[in-house]
Amino acid sequence: TLDDLSFIDETQRVEFTLGQDRYFVQLRPIRDTHGINWLSVIVIPEADFLGPIVASTKTTFLFLAIALVLTIATGVLFVKRVTRPLEKLTAATHQIREGRQVEIPHSRWIREIDDLASSFEDMSTQLNSTLGSLKAQISERKQAQQTLQESEERLRMYIEKSPLAIFVSDDEGRFLDVNSAACQLTGYTK
Repeated sequence: TLDDLSFIDETQRVEFTLGQDRYFVQLRPIRDTHGINWLSVIVIPEADFLGPIVASTKTTFLFLAIALVLTIATGVLFVKRVTRPLEKLTAATHQIREGRQVEIPHSRWIREIDDLASSFEDMSTQLNSTLGSLKAQISERKQAQQTLQESEERLRMYIEKSPLAIFVSDDEGRFLDVNSAACQLTGYTK
């Protein structure tokens, strides 16, 4: 409190609270040459100059929040627009991996994804062609192996049932195989 104001000889600033309101006070002595001493007191409630600032700050934060929400929503929509073709392409490649014939989805919005889809489509066609060719070769080889096995069994039967002695030897003269007639002729066992 200021009980004695005579000690104020230069400008002073004071703050005080009355109720819930805050006030700013400026005390300034005024002296003239005729000996008149005055004290200028200026009192400004904080709400008078901070009210518009607070309102402006609230409005700014509101606009920033709206801009943030719009930016996030736009970003999410953009990311979905970019990733949706990639998700479809990924699903198609999983189906190709499982051996299914699928139509590769293309993206008309993003050239790189469309190029990637075209590459996968070419690889899928080439892979299916190669798999078909390999299946045909495997089938042919199985048939050839079965025919060879049947032929070997017939030959083995003809050699074994032949009344003539048959000796099979290598280049050095070692016997590799003989039939029953050769064993009877020589008296040796196989």
